Amino acid sequence: AAEELASRTEVLSASASNQFTGLMKYLKKNSEWEEQQKRVMASDMEAFIPEDFDETLRAEFERRVSFGERLNTELMTSAKWVKVLRDIKVIVEPSKSGSQTSGKGRLTLADADIIFKKVLHNCDHGGKKLTYDLFCKALCLASKVARPDLEDE
Repeated sequence: AAEELASRTEVLSASASNQFTGLMKYLKKNSEWEEQQKRVMASDMEAFIPEDFDETLRAEFERRVSFGERLNTELMTSAKWVKVLRDIKVIVEPSKSGSQTSGKGRLTLADADIIFKKVLHNCDHGGKKLTYDLFCKALCLASKVARPDLEDE
């Protein structure tokens, strides 16, 4: 978008366009992972969850968030997010040596926390809990961290 603005001479004067182009050289391009994250954050939840699984996933989400809080069926805390990932054995538990690595279908606890915070920051700035839609986005990002070799489906 910024490159287009710099190339349009009717918007900027020639000297401003040259200055803008010079400054653009110092910006680094987003990595493929960062571009994927931006696409996920900007997309609707329907893009990630097949219609056949939406009802099942929503029921599981409500069951998980209401655990310990019977009246809560809409907001997931960070602790419950981590518990979901642990229960499906996606979180790598720290070894005795203290080393953790993600990939090959696994996430570190830090990866899970970063995904949780990143989704909240980008989609519900100031929020502290995930809604169902945000949970789906976080799940999509977690799957991309755990299995980067898989294509979007």
